[in-house]
Amino acid sequence: MSEDELTIHVTFGLLPGKPLYRICCIISFGAKSINIRVNVRPVVCRQLKNLPTLPRVGTRFMLQPSLSTVSWLGRGPHECYPDRKASAFFNVHQRSVEEMHFPYIVPGECGGVADVQWVAAQDSQGNGLLVQYTCDDHAPAVEDFPSGVPGARPAGMCGAQVSVSHYHPHTMPDAAHDYQLQKSNALVMNIDTAHCGIGGTGGATEGVWIYYKQYYIDPCANWDYELNLTPLVPGQLEVERRPANFA
Repeated sequence: MSEDELTIHVTFGLLPGKPLYRICCIISFGAKSINIRVNVRPVVCRQLKNLPTLPRVGTRFMLQPSLSTVSWLGRGPHECYPDRKASAFFNVHQRSVEEMHFPYIVPGECGGVADVQWVAAQDSQGNGLLVQYTCDDHAPAVEDFPSGVPGARPAGMCGAQVSVSHYHPHTMPDAAHDYQLQKSNALVMNIDTAHCGIGGTGGATEGVWIYYKQYYIDPCANWDYELNLTPLVPGQLEVERRPANFA
């Protein structure tokens, strides 16, 4: 380890059981940016094989609430996921954190956008943080609706799944209605290298519960990805805001 590099090793699992995953983060401090290399490895696959999928694999940042304007290169501008993104265009998009939130009847995580290459959160002056995502894992399988098998990432996933919210996901189950949600003291930014599909095919009521295995995440896979963090100053990143219905 060099003087400008920090390595962190942690384990993840359910207490009081044995660890399920080992996570290594190598953080390199440059003159103008911070690079984070993340490696996730299963410890004992036989304990994981009974899981059909993992919900997500990624990194969560807690940001200053003043960074309320979000710009990104990826799918958008509306909410989209690995299995629900056909109507979302790949472009540079910009929305406020409030606009990214969708008031579902039963509160839950929402506002995610798919296939993100970079995302920036800025305040009204243009100060903020730019996060660039890269992944060295094998490319996910090509979508083959409705067949396919679980992989390290859902079929067709071409970037990170990103969400930025005023609400921490741990507090959402406490609210029965959207107006009961309590804002966190910080913005919650999730950058997931793998995020399972959310299901639903439309049509009849039972279609809401249909999932396809090609959008599952194999619990026994390995994950390697990098995040490059760069501070932003006014005038450094300016995005032309497009109407919501503009590709």
